[in-house]
Amino acid sequence: MGNFLLKTAKVLKMEIFCFYITMKDVRMIKNEIEIKPTHELVFEDKHFPFNFYMFENSSLYFQRHKSILFPKKEISILKEPYINLSEDDINTFLLFVNNKDIEIPLTQQNVLPLFYLGKQYEIPTLITHTNKYIQDFNLSLKYLIFFQNKSDFPLEEFIDQVSNDFLVYVHDRSHDLLKLNFNLLYQIIEKAKIKSFSQSEYIDFLFNCLDTY
Repeated sequence: MGNFLLKTAKVLKMEIFCFYITMKDVRMIKNEIEIKPTHELVFEDKHFPFNFYMFENSSLYFQRHKSILFPKKEISILKEPYINLSEDDINTFLLFVNNKDIEIPLTQQNVLPLFYLGKQYEIPTLITHTNKYIQDFNLSLKYLIFFQNKSDFPLEEFIDQVSNDFLVYVHDRSHDLLKLNFNLLYQIIEKAKIKSFSQSEYIDFLFNCLDTY
């Protein structure tokens, strides 16, 4: 028994020593070659360099229109009159697209501009992250109210999100749903699962609508 324990101890000691030697010899390296810009996004006479190939990996729009976009060294960002797009927003956007290992901050100030850029350039991962933020912080109805009279602004995503949480908004004492125009509210009701309403809830809500509209 004593010999067995002694042999076991020697084996363990050797394994620990080998592990130490192995770890001591490990050196972490990385490719330090900088990814060079190939093109520029242009917005209000300001230029934002980016690498087309990195952008293309994330953007379905770039993938579809590569033959048209690639020959252009400058690509203009379409201006949305209802969104205040800043230099910081565009730099954050490019940081997200060009650097898959870098996290960017989402805030209530930049989530809508980033959502807009994600939609414009068809970047699924950015659309997913911004959509989730908008849902988690209950911003969908706020944006719908603000943009409801802007006929050229895409509202489908916000309509779907409010429809999914329709009962939550119905029970909200602020009655913000009733700040929407009737056509928009009707679209939301049509998409919502009215089956989850009790009859009394539905009648109360309709009376509130009658009082407002």
